[in-house]
Amino acid sequence: MDIKSASFHSPYGDRELTVTVCSYAVNKRLAIDLLCKENGYWEPYAFLTVNLPEVPLQANEAFIKDFDENAGLLDFVLKNKLGKVLPGQEGRSGFCTYPKIAFDMEKLREFDPEGTGKYLRQSQQKKRTPKRKER
Repeated sequence: MDIKSASFHSPYGDRELTVTVCSYAVNKRLAIDLLCKENGYWEPYAFLTVNLPEVPLQANEAFIKDFDENAGLLDFVLKNKLGKVLPGQEGRSGFCTYPKIAFDMEKLREFDPEGTGKYLRQSQQKKRTPKRKER
């Protein structure tokens, strides 16, 4: 099985990355992990997204970490047209600020067809499930 990947130039060296799409267990929001190819094997590289549960998001939106060990990953997202920055809609946690990204789900599907499909089906079910009123 061929896995789509893209090159990434980081402060720590050049890498070949691929994208995996899943959801956070707590609130089922979009979660994206990155894997890098090391000696012919795919290994965990970084958690791209950050879960800020108190901030409203659309199903295709997430906050990303683009500092410290994740430096340069926003450029990776933009260069590969995985999503667009939503200006003025940063998320905050403590002293950290995270850009809000509207991800292109079809582009994500090119990297991870199975994970993206599963996430999209789950997000559609979440929309249709009526919320119970608390008594």
